[in-house]
Amino acid sequence: AQREATEHFGEARRLYEQLPLTERQPGQELSIIIRLGKAQFGGLGGAAPETRETFDSAVEVALSEGDYAGLFVARYGEHVGQMISGETRQALVTAEEMLGLSEMISEVAWARPTALRHLGSSNYVSGNLIRSREALLEAVAEKVGIPAQADHPFRT
Repeated sequence: AQREATEHFGEARRLYEQLPLTERQPGQELSIIIRLGKAQFGGLGGAAPETRETFDSAVEVALSEGDYAGLFVARYGEHVGQMISGETRQALVTAEEMLGLSEMISEVAWARPTALRHLGSSNYVSGNLIRSREALLEAVAEKVGIPAQADHPFRT
């Protein structure tokens, strides 16, 4: 089903690009590209060049539209591809950027815990075990709702 979804979203992207500029709506292209990337993860794999290119394209579109929530999702896709490909230094940079973006889209409740989880995993594979632990404990605390000022083992 993922390969078929990849074909369908690829076709949707081609059709969207053929639309006159006057008929294009903000957010539509980014939505199609992100859905294409998600389908490619399942059908081609996260490290496949096509998948990586799709998420790179999503980053460009999100930046051009000023869509920080969309940029977060695009960076998420990039981060996964980087981790699978063994690009640990770049994955760490991307995870740090995701954490910064999560502050800009604070209305998206899952963004900060997700960014912290990515930061924790990136630090782990980079050998930064203390920073990994701190990020992952913070992610758990965020997810279960422990206040930032609480005296709790998950708040280091």
